[in-house]
Amino acid sequence: MLQEAEAEHRAVLEAHRRVLGEEHPDTLVSRNHLASVLEARAAEDDHDSE
Repeated sequence: MLQEAEAEHRAVLEAHRRVLGEEHPDTLVSRNHLASVLEARAAEDDHDSE
């Protein structure tokens, strides 16, 4: 599930960068959302390795 979320967030971020630019507030929010998903995946990976 998180893998699919990561792919979607990456696609949205790329579109925001292309259309709105790096510093647009929506682009920054998209970066934050992707970071949250990556953090959750890392936590999941840590849990799985225990």
